[in-house]
Amino acid sequence: MKQRLHLKNDLNTDFQAITKVAELIENGDFHTDQIAVLPIGAKQRAYAKDIGNYSFYYSDSKRKDCLNIEVNQEGFYDMLPEGLFHTPPTGSAGMSEEEMVEDVQLRRIEERDARKFFMPFEAEINYLKTVLQLYENRLDKRTTYDDLTNIFAAEWKEFELLDKEQSIIWMHFLPVIHQKRNDLKFLGQLLTALFKVPVEAVLKSTNVKSLPIDEGLQFRLGSGALGLNSIIGSSFLSDEEHVYINVGPVDIRKLVNFMPGTAHAHLIDLAVSYLVPVETEVTTNLVATPQNQVGSLGEESPNSYLGYTVYL
Repeated sequence: MKQRLHLKNDLNTDFQAITKVAELIENGDFHTDQIAVLPIGAKQRAYAKDIGNYSFYYSDSKRKDCLNIEVNQEGFYDMLPEGLFHTPPTGSAGMSEEEMVEDVQLRRIEERDARKFFMPFEAEINYLKTVLQLYENRLDKRTTYDDLTNIFAAEWKEFELLDKEQSIIWMHFLPVIHQKRNDLKFLGQLLTALFKVPVEAVLKSTNVKSLPIDEGLQFRLGSGALGLNSIIGSSFLSDEEHVYINVGPVDIRKLVNFMPGTAHAHLIDLAVSYLVPVETEVTTNLVATPQNQVGSLGEESPNSYLGYTVYL
């Protein structure tokens, strides 16, 4: 394991220790309680890498191999006043050479003891940084983990119907809804990207709708005026628009996923509600490939949905 950790930075890299620790934990090489990141001061940081050194040891309490990583960063000892840890110097004028060496060695011992005192606190702070880095990694790897999706899923329940790849597409779609309303080309492109099948949204060329006349509005001789309260025939030019969403041509086995009541059908309705005016009538057409346009009966046959995958 020690040979493949690659903790040391090379000439062209300077990865932060927290980033490397998060990578080791994410890869399963260590658990969070097996690694401690300890600052040793920032004296060498101007020219050295963030990771100064690392060492392995066996923890009797955890019964595991553990890893200490020393980083060239300031710790509590470096941030606090020196007077908290060392007695004021007496000055080198009244000291012999041996006394000066002893004084330096004493201060090194005091520094080491002070760093040991703060070690649990610094290790805990770096542990919290590692947890945050792990979470950030999971947010970045949104095709692998659901953490980013879960942030949106708290407010947009449609994410429960989406897989990871569809969720990413939907997250990019939400901020541009206000820019893409009434854009049928974009609607078709969105549905194509979501379902990985050809989808086209088109506006019906003519808006003539045949509607039955209610009994109370039936024309009676002598009580109507043509063009005012009566028409010839049973159809009229409607002001309402009619949009067709053509799914396909695609294999029948994929078309059945767009049947009414399915998750795909619900997502189409949801996208339409975001992008198409509420008064617009929308019809979904399922278009099979030419080789699948033959009806076959049987419970296991996907070609036997009258009006959707097979027609009279």
